[in-house]
Amino acid sequence: YLFMIVLLPQSHCFCRRTIKFNKHAKGQRFAGLRHITLNNNNQDPSRIHQYLVYKVFREAGVPAPRCNLARVTVNGEYLGIYSHVESIKTEFLERHFDDANGNLYEGQGVDFREGHARFERKTNEAIPGRSELDAVVKILATEKSDLLEELGEILELDAFMRFWSAEVLTGHWDRYALNMNNFFLYQSPVSGKLNLIPWGADSAFGDRSPFISYEPPASVYAESLLCRRLYQNPEGRKRYRSVMREVLDSAWDQDELLREVDRLEALIAEHIVLSPAASSAGREKVRNYIRAKGAAVRADLAGDAPDYPVQKQVKPEASEKGTLVGTFKTKWSDSVTPNPLDGEATFRMVIGDEEIEFA
Repeated sequence: YLFMIVLLPQSHCFCRRTIKFNKHAKGQRFAGLRHITLNNNNQDPSRIHQYLVYKVFREAGVPAPRCNLARVTVNGEYLGIYSHVESIKTEFLERHFDDANGNLYEGQGVDFREGHARFERKTNEAIPGRSELDAVVKILATEKSDLLEELGEILELDAFMRFWSAEVLTGHWDRYALNMNNFFLYQSPVSGKLNLIPWGADSAFGDRSPFISYEPPASVYAESLLCRRLYQNPEGRKRYRSVMREVLDSAWDQDELLREVDRLEALIAEHIVLSPAASSAGREKVRNYIRAKGAAVRADLAGDAPDYPVQKQVKPEASEKGTLVGTFKTKWSDSVTPNPLDGEATFRMVIGDEEIEFA
């Protein structure tokens, strides 16, 4: 559904903003929630990616935030259609895992690799250690014939396979399987195992990743280490393809998804304020993706499992070249648009005997 929400932030030049209803009134809630998250969908001209992505995840049986659409007004200025997404907070965790006291981590550009497992702790910050993450890193660091059995001790493996399958079906490249980004991890106190939760679902339905040089197979993304190791393992590959068939049957109803696109288009068309033509073209792109994706995945699953291409990894080299010193001064302007800051900065860079000054 569509609703109006009025905010009073310092600046409305934001991509994603969490609204805390209890910020200034302890215990205050709105519709039972303490937080909501609004995303301006700048990367999604169709304005419907997030709603559809989370719908597919939920249909696949994956814990995923509820999402609808909002007309957003700030200080009397109408900003257009935003995605209104349920925050990954206590209420979400209680509903899906029965207990919200476990360890919650956010994953942004991280993986289960030594030196790269820099997951941001969101709960229980005062408790030291993150043994559950270290255990996954240790398992994936070695070649093990009993990979699935060991991972199954710490990770809800079937739930992860459904999560992985839904990522692939929705074509969301900026996620764990392809870009090691935009997800949460939760260790349920009930089971003691880790679960992945989708987040940041605006780059989907045919958007291409700018960070890979190959075209992934229709049925699998496996750039991240966990997905790669599971897909390289014969039993893991077999199990993933079996789960993908189940998710394809249960969560990817082409006709229903196309009807949802039509319904959403009728709902928001007259409320689009920026580039209505681009927004309409974006929704047609979503339709074309939905029409093609299921058939392409089924064709992959009908034959032998495709090998996954390996992207050449370039190890960055760094050495000290010099120093950069800068100063700046600024003043606040009276308006938040186009820029609340008005000032100048000067820098001096020294590389060897050469000095460069620039403003």
